[in-house]
Amino acid sequence: MVEQKKQNLSDPKVRICVILLTTIVLGYFLKQRKGDNGALALDGYERVLLRASWTYNYKDVEEVARNSDIIAVVKVISATPSDKYLQYGVMQTIYTVQVIDDIYGGIGNEIQIVMTGGVSEEEKKIYEIADDPLMNIDDEYVIFAKENPDGSYTALSGFQGRYAVTDGYVSSLNVSNEQVAAPNAYSDISVTNIALDDFVGQVRQYIAFVE
Repeated sequence: MVEQKKQNLSDPKVRICVILLTTIVLGYFLKQRKGDNGALALDGYERVLLRASWTYNYKDVEEVARNSDIIAVVKVISATPSDKYLQYGVMQTIYTVQVIDDIYGGIGNEIQIVMTGGVSEEEKKIYEIADDPLMNIDDEYVIFAKENPDGSYTALSGFQGRYAVTDGYVSSLNVSNEQVAAPNAYSDISVTNIALDDFVGQVRQYIAFVE
């Protein structure tokens, strides 16, 4: 079934503080399309992975759901770089996503999701957290997120708050993405090809009595 450990995360500043700016540079180049496992890919761009130490590690999807401000099935429609924390050496990307199914939170048709990382055209590099990879346009996810002070949202504890939807089936990123799987082989949460309707139905049961 669906099932991660404990680490908390609501303010994006907390996430930035815990990101270790020690990076691992992978010496390979990417094609101009989605890369393997849905990874962001740009022709001739080098991928630079950032390490993060999440402040809260959830034990299962139910715990993630009960700690979320919003839960929704979404589709990525655009990505915009943010310079809010560039003075601290941290890139961010703001994704506008279409809300396909507002499971919890009473949100509108579109919301913005903030992620650490981004694309440097000058350096021809993609910076992203190793187990919280950047999203692609047209990607679909089930998102569990906290609201930020500016009204945008941040997924809970990296990959624990984001589940890939492919052809109507849901998988956690540590199952669907090799880059995420490598450092999270023993994660408590592991969702593998569960029908979207079944997954959403189960989540609705988790939050049925949440006020």
